[in-house]
Amino acid sequence: MGPLFNKSILSSGFLIAAFALSACQGPRSLNTSYYLLTAQSPRAEAPMRETVIGVGPVRVAPFLDRPQIIIHSGGGETEVSDGQRWAEPLDRGIQRVLVQNLAGLTGADMRNFPWTRTTVPEYAVRIDILDFNRTADGNAVLEAHWILEDVKEKQLLYSRKETFQTVVDGPQDDHAALASAYSELINQLALSIAAQVPPHGE
Repeated sequence: MGPLFNKSILSSGFLIAAFALSACQGPRSLNTSYYLLTAQSPRAEAPMRETVIGVGPVRVAPFLDRPQIIIHSGGGETEVSDGQRWAEPLDRGIQRVLVQNLAGLTGADMRNFPWTRTTVPEYAVRIDILDFNRTADGNAVLEAHWILEDVKEKQLLYSRKETFQTVVDGPQDDHAALASAYSELINQLALSIAAQVPPHGE
């Protein structure tokens, strides 16, 4: 084979490599916005007490366990936007905000699951998030099943399935308003849990 033929093969190889690299890169990604759930300030400063409360595990339904924020569009359909995402895994965000809210509401010393032998709490709250989205009529909804346990006595104290709703103060595409509404729903859940925590020593 002559030099001209070899040069042609070499040039073709460069073209194929360049095309493959371009295909791997794909289309230019859209701008992505990230949102955090935030704790709500308690209505009144809770008195400090010796109770120790652990929160976790928090488990979210499989269809919610993703980085993107999802919205119910009606008729059993959901909308998933790659450009609107949580800044942290949803289960961790919910656990973090619950810990902060319960600390303010009860004045208790808080523990995050998992805990060690030296940090075992007096009471533990386990939460399953069954639904957490915006409905077609503009409301934010949180459906959760939670249980409260006496850890040391290995006793179930309370078990409840609840649904909370609040109006989203913004249009359908206002995800910042949606994140704020979700934060309020977690605060409502914290209020319900705090009401069932026994006083220290009982």
